[in-house]
Amino acid sequence: MTTDPTLPRQISVEGQQAANLATLLRELERFLDECDETTADAIAEFFGLHPAAEAYSAALCFHADRLETALGLQEPT
Repeated sequence: MTTDPTLPRQISVEGQQAANLATLLRELERFLDECDETTADAIAEFFGLHPAAEAYSAALCFHADRLETALGLQEPT
């Protein structure tokens, strides 16, 4: 994933919205971690990335960790 230089470097998000986003990311991460082989294969085929489920799960985990750390819901790792 690359950073778009035209996007602002920092934005403000209300705390509850950030917490809700972190929860959504965790739920999606859990879904991808628990999906069966058929679902994982369909995701990989759709995105053209093998193993897509694992790659996206890791990305979701990373971003949820960052949000939770910023919100003080998790200790920095």
